[in-house]
Amino acid sequence: MVGDSALERGVTPIELAAMRPPRSEWRQAAARFASNRMATVGIAFLFVVALVAILAPLVARHDPNEQDLLARLKPPTAQHWFGTDELGRDVFARTVYGARYSLFIGIAGSMGGLLVGVSIGLLSGFFGGWVDQLTMRLIDIMLSFPGVLMAILIVSVLGPGLINIIVALTIWFTPTIARIMRGTVLVLKQQDFVEAARSSGAGNLRLMVRHLLPNALSPIIVYGTLSVATAILVAAGLSFLGLGVQPPTPEWGAMIGASRQYIREAPNATFFPGLAIFLTVLSLNFIGDALRDALDPRLNVWTASS
Repeated sequence: MVGDSALERGVTPIELAAMRPPRSEWRQAAARFASNRMATVGIAFLFVVALVAILAPLVARHDPNEQDLLARLKPPTAQHWFGTDELGRDVFARTVYGARYSLFIGIAGSMGGLLVGVSIGLLSGFFGGWVDQLTMRLIDIMLSFPGVLMAILIVSVLGPGLINIIVALTIWFTPTIARIMRGTVLVLKQQDFVEAARSSGAGNLRLMVRHLLPNALSPIIVYGTLSVATAILVAAGLSFLGLGVQPPTPEWGAMIGASRQYIREAPNATFFPGLAIFLTVLSLNFIGDALRDALDPRLNVWTASS
């Protein structure tokens, strides 16, 4: 091998690393991310949760909404692996089906905020002037409200329901993402590659889409991953308060809210959906932290042993 023969000739590891073809930044980031064990565990767990959610009719042996009042508040048994809730419904089946709703709300709410926030931040940072002043003052007004209170206010006005939760989460995430995107664009548009593209005849749309947006994605990817975890927690909290997904939909937060008054008689009815929320959010945080470490240019150090 080239590396072995070079070492035999007395070439140091640093000199050997300099002889290697340069890695692209994205390849280096992907390699650093893959080396993070906690991120690997998080991805594996989320893959299992997503697979279980997709195959819910095959995984769950019971209908999630089937009631059996004679078997209510039962502990885990061979027939009901996670026990039953206050209406005799199988907690395992409801937890499995609940993954569909919780993951969908988290991803949809985060993606909505990303699409709107990135668009606003990109336009504001690129054009500046009165466009920047107007949009940023509106963003400042939105940021002046605590996030949870804003979500509660929006859902209270629009009414509880799956779609309204997603709308509330989209509005919640938009100002922060817009701020992140604007700040990144303000730095990037002063770089030489943007001036070179402009001097070659590139229009505003091409500059934004082909040059600025791809180079501004690193912080957005990190925040987007972490916002999925936040969205799942907020949706669970709203459902717990009765402002989110309504019964009998088996959403994790709604399950905890409906069974909380029976926590002494049947703690399993709240423990398992709560555990599902905890592990899912923890996995997303592992992935988000690994992405931050991999994409942060200040941590872009690649040793010769890599």
